Parts: sequence; C-alpha cells; structure tokens
Amino acid sequence: MTQSFWRDEAFSYLMARMPILQMLYTTARDFNPPLYYGILHFWMNIFGSSEVAIRSLSLIFFAISVLYFLLFLVDILKVPEKRAHIYVFLYALNPFLLYYGIEARMYSLFALLTLCAFYYLLKKEWKWYAVFTTLALYTHYFFLFALVTQIIYMVLYEREELKKKFKYFIAPIIIFIPWIYYALPTLLHKTNEFWITALSPFQAINTIGVLFTGYEPIWVFYDKYIIFVSIMLLIILGYFLTRKLHHDKHLSMLLLWAFGAYFTIAIISFVKPLFVPRYLIFSAVGFNLLLAYMMEHVPQRTKIIIGVILFTMLIHYSYNESLFKRKGNIRKTLHEISTLAGPNDVVYVTNPGAYFTASYYIRDRKVFIYQSPESVPYFVGLALIPSSSIIQLLPSYPVKAFVLKDDFQYEIVSSQ
Repeated sequence: MTQSFWRDEAFSYLMARMPILQMLYTTARDFNPPLYYGILHFWMNIFGSSEVAIRSLSLIFFAISVLYFLLFLVDILKVPEKRAHIYVFLYALNPFLLYYGIEARMYSLFALLTLCAFYYLLKKEWKWYAVFTTLALYTHYFFLFALVTQIIYMVLYEREELKKKFKYFIAPIIIFIPWIYYALPTLLHKTNEFWITALSPFQAINTIGVLFTGYEPIWVFYDKYIIFVSIMLLIILGYFLTRKLHHDKHLSMLLLWAFGAYFTIAIISFVKPLFVPRYLIFSAVGFNLLLAYMMEHVPQRTKIIIGVILFTMLIHYSYNESLFKRKGNIRKTLHEISTLAGPNDVVYVTNPGAYFTASYYIRDRKVFIYQSPESVPYFVGLALIPSSSIIQLLPSYPVKAFVLKDDFQYEIVSSQ
C-alpha cells in the first residue's frame, strides 16, 4: 500500500477515469476486457483516486476470495470448519495471491471470480455459475482456459449433467461473443509485438515454485531459492499422489484446475510466449485448494510437517519479497518536479511506460513521451496514449521540459 504506483496501476487509473463508453472503446483496443476498469470507475467516484483508495478495491476482492476459499473447503471438500481455518490462514498469506490482492489491477478480481465459478459449478447452482463465468470472461481473456478445464471435468465425471445444463456453459460464451468481435482486431494484430519472452529451461524447471509464490525471474532476488521451493513442492505432491492412487472427482478437478491450463501455457510458451504468472493466477487458487486437500488426507504427523514446510516457505519468500521487490519511488521524483516546475513547464519521459505514472502523479501538467512515434511499442498501452503526447522537439525557452529518465533522475532542458 505504501509503494509508488507502477506503470500498470497508473494505467488502470487513467483507463478507469474515462467516461464509460470511451473506456469501453479504449480497452477494446488494449489487451484486457473492461469489467475491472468499469468497477474501478465507480469506485473512484465514491472513494477517490489515491493509491490507497484504488488499491483497496483489489484488497476487498481478495478478502471475499478468502471467504469463498473457506466455503469451498467446507461445502465442497467437506473439511471440518475448525481445520479449514488453518488452510484459510495459509491461503491468506500466500504471496502470489496477497501481492495482487493489494495491486491496482484486475488479477485479484480474476482470482475471486474464478473461485466463485468453480464453487458454484461443483455446488451445481447453475445460474450463479453462469453469472460468475460471464463476469470472469469479462475480466481476463485467460479465463477461457479455466472454462476449458471445467468442461473437461464435466465430460469426465458429469457427462449427463453437462448435457442437461449445457445452456449454462454456452450462455456466458454467447454473452462474451460481442466483446470478442469488438476486440478481435487488436487481439489478432497487436499481440505479435508483445513483450513476453519465450520460457527458458530454468523457468520451466521452477514453474511449480512460481505457481506457489508468483515469483517472476525479472526480479532476480529469489533465483537461488526458487528451485528449492519447487523441489519441496514436488516431493509433497509426489508423496501424496503415490499414496492416493485412486483419484476421486474432487482431486481430479483440483489437479486440472491447478495444472491443466498452467502447464499447457508453459509448454506453448517454448514456441509462442504466453507464460506470465499473474495471467494464470486462477491456477494458484486451485493449487492452494489442492494443497489443503492433500493435507486433509495424510496422517496427522505428516500434516503438521507439510504445514510447517509450507508456512516456512511462505514466510521466507514474503520476507525476501518485501526487501527486494520494490516498485521504485517514482512518486518522490515526480512530486519534486511538480514543486519546481513553473505553470507552463512540461514533463517529458524517455521510457513510454513512465507516461502513465507521470500522468497520475502530475495531474495538472502536460506529460509527453520523448521519442519518435514509431519507436513506442503498442503493448506499453498505446491505446491510452494520444498521438499528440509523443514528441521529439524540446519546448522553446522560457518553457522548460523536465526530462524523466529510467533511473528516476531528471534534467531540465529547453531549446533556445
């Protein structure tokens, strides 16, 4: 809650502050459906647009997901409520889910809606299932992978029920088709220049540790530990699965939920880069339920050992994350610029991604990207950047440009 906004969070603010119709048009030209931005739009109208106010929306989604996690354990997996609270405690501390539970992006909402969809699917409350499936589709395109997982489960274990209730599976897709048709040109033509890189062998080895922690190698700080986390989780999974050779339908569902889409995307990403842990946050929810299910079906002593191991890994990762996963204090620099700048001065950013954070923190000034228009990649959020905000000329004195660099330092320049 105390760190500066990073690019994507400031992007959320700028998208959500638009009038609703303009926001729908703009987000269709970006890479995410509109539901989160629409909710955030009304949230900001009520609670304001400070960092804490905007991030609090995601925190509420995370808190509701904690409740649904408990309901899933008790109602679906039939875990006694007293023990269920122990598993809920581990879920609430999970660094993957908690990190995005306090970030101003759609991932916390995505995790919640996926959990609700699975919950009502297994409860066979079909109308609620259709509602949450539709909402999830309008939150993130990757929910389509979760939907495929659900259909596979129904084909394997509930084929007759699927035939009877097929309309509840097809209705969300029909409702989603108009949006897909509207957004399809962007999805087809703009994802070719996406920023995601192919999955490396090192990343592939550690995918299960990433599923537990949400760690992304770009941050570097946990590289020497993540393989240990992955090995420990594989040992725990292997121990349980060799004991429980007979897979009941709930275990099969949790395995599909946790690993089906996750490892499918990982394999595809050796050829077509798609693997971004936060895009697959719904798999982390399933994985946490799978861990709880396993602990519930092993001897008491083993349960305690596994619980201690999981808790220790959570604390160790979270401690390192709090020290080294910093978003950078761009807020301080931009406030300093705002104090020094005259009424007609402007702000230039050399990194296109900084356009959004500068626009958020210096709201009463003109912000420009100091590059040639063709050098700004579409994936940085070009749909939200007016062409007039990309410029190569310095202002004429006495107007000054405060040029913000990648290291959050700046210089003051103008042309003569």
